[in-house]
Amino acid sequence: MLKIKNTENFKRALEQIALFIDECNIHVNDEGIIINAFDSAQMLYIEYNLSPEGIEGELGSNIFGINIVEMNKVLSKISNSDTLFIDFNPYELYLVIEGNYNRKYTFPLKELDEKELNIDIKEYPITTKLSSSILKDIFVSSKLVADAI
Repeated sequence: MLKIKNTENFKRALEQIALFIDECNIHVNDEGIIINAFDSAQMLYIEYNLSPEGIEGELGSNIFGINIVEMNKVLSKISNSDTLFIDFNPYELYLVIEGNYNRKYTFPLKELDEKELNIDIKEYPITTKLSSSILKDIFVSSKLVADAI
């Protein structure tokens, strides 16, 4: 079982990912918890990495597909004083929330194809400085019209 050290940051990161991605593969290995995914229109590529320093427990090596929107609904119930644990077997992922009372949620694992980004990002050296609220608004606005484009 893995304990997420900073539950609030993990919750916020997955909340942002769930704005654009419905399902994705989550990789757990010696590099931490990693999500690499495209949105359904394949216009947005998301990379997320929670380093091993942010996790307590034996990482091992696993890949599991999950409906991240449904997972995010459960994560939204977590308060700042709660502790989040993640565990899984070959068929299910478990979110265990410990706080004033303990809760356990089970998600069936999905088999998902994984597309890779075949672009050398180093070829595009771009730096942008703007408020995170403006950036969030840009992404939310893009999602609103993504299906029409």
